[in-house]
Amino acid sequence: TKLCKKLGIPVPRRYLTDQLTRSNICLDKINIVPLVIKGKGDASRPRYIFDTDSKLFQRLILENIEAKDMFIQEFIYGTGHGYYVLAKNGEIVAEFMHRRLIELKPSGGPSIVAESFFDPELLTLGRRLIKYLKWSGVAMVEFRRDFETGKYYFIEFNPKFWGSLELSVKCNVSFPELLVRTFTENIPAVKLKYKRNCRFYWVINGLHYLFEAPKLYFKMLLGSIKDARVCHTDFHIDDPTELFSSIFINTASSLYRATKKHTIVQKRCNPQIYRHLVQWIEKTSLFIFDLDGTLTKLPVNWSKLRKEMINRGLINPWDTIIIGITKAYSKNKAVFEQINNFLKKNELKSIKNLKKNRCVKKLMHSLKQRGKKIAVISKQSEEVIKEVLAKLDIPDYIDAKCGRENTPIRVKQIMYILSLFSKTHNMNNLSRKRNDCVVIGDKMHDVVAAIKAGCRGILLSDSLTQTYQAIEFKIPFFKNINSFYNFLKNLGNRV
Repeated sequence: TKLCKKLGIPVPRRYLTDQLTRSNICLDKINIVPLVIKGKGDASRPRYIFDTDSKLFQRLILENIEAKDMFIQEFIYGTGHGYYVLAKNGEIVAEFMHRRLIELKPSGGPSIVAESFFDPELLTLGRRLIKYLKWSGVAMVEFRRDFETGKYYFIEFNPKFWGSLELSVKCNVSFPELLVRTFTENIPAVKLKYKRNCRFYWVINGLHYLFEAPKLYFKMLLGSIKDARVCHTDFHIDDPTELFSSIFINTASSLYRATKKHTIVQKRCNPQIYRHLVQWIEKTSLFIFDLDGTLTKLPVNWSKLRKEMINRGLINPWDTIIIGITKAYSKNKAVFEQINNFLKKNELKSIKNLKKNRCVKKLMHSLKQRGKKIAVISKQSEEVIKEVLAKLDIPDYIDAKCGRENTPIRVKQIMYILSLFSKTHNMNNLSRKRNDCVVIGDKMHDVVAAIKAGCRGILLSDSLTQTYQAIEFKIPFFKNINSFYNFLKNLGNRV
């Protein structure tokens, strides 16, 4: 951590458990919720804390307070990325980058589906560390990329061959061969152009998902056979001994986990979470809803827009639209205005094809009848928010709103709404007790931002990956706004 800070490489905030005393065991002082409690070794099982009043946190700290191999780390929501390298005395011989699409667990871990990737920023961070260490041999530098800002956070340095080695080999970077040649033939740096956007599916190593999350496994399996030109798997027909032994070991391990009730499906129905949710709703004075994907779904072809934005030079090829917006807002307001106007034009055009959902108005009416305040936050512009609310016939129910012109950063949008209500709606208790506020969004990032702002979070998503993440993190979730409305409706007079 000290070395990374010295080299200007971002790292998540963290505390060693043996640095904490029993007198300061509280989340307010640590102030990095949500967080991860884990050990330094590969065999550790991370525990995730997403509740600002979590008794689990207190118990885990007390259990590990004397353990020198445990630490508490800030949780970074985003995708796992790896910088692979072969170097000699700090001189780069070969390098490769990948991003994880599906990991061993919904919360993270080794790759189950990964894709070759390129980002000059990731390249710079990886090279900086290797050259400073004057590293010799192979290594994999693992980073976590923030979902919204695109910032890379250093997670760990693996001075060995990595589990996803086959992906780089399939992309024409054979690290084992190059390692031998580098230290026997003294070959110079190899300038290799590896295949981009090439995917590898570990369908056998990921067999546990067949028992734990069958829908996700079959989706992965379908993807592995959909396009053989860019997809590869660990189903090695040319090595039957390895193939059958791998299938046997992974199947036996998966069945054992199932009998021990370690599976996601068995964790799915946790009535305690929803009992807590009922209590939240009873106490909540302010509901903050995300717009697109939550209250409605704009009929926009985002993939097509992203390609056009890349062609216009508005965002980088390695960035998502959300990351591109955030970067431009933080670094170049002129580019941000161009992005905002381009997106606004297409978003406004899509509203004429927007489908009206009657449940949304019923939900708003129900909340208002119970004296709740309602706000809307969005990555869309203020004008688009206004038009969409009018289309849904709910503008009179909304007490406040915040679009991307104000700030596209989700946690700041939430904080803006909280400050607005504490000033203009005589709700000063929100500044003292933000658990009176619930944020509802279609991305796990919305939940993480809510918790960082001191609020509660609810996920509305039909995404398999996000659903399983919610189960793993013990976050209340619903398939869509209709399901959430029906839940509230069934509560009757308790809401």
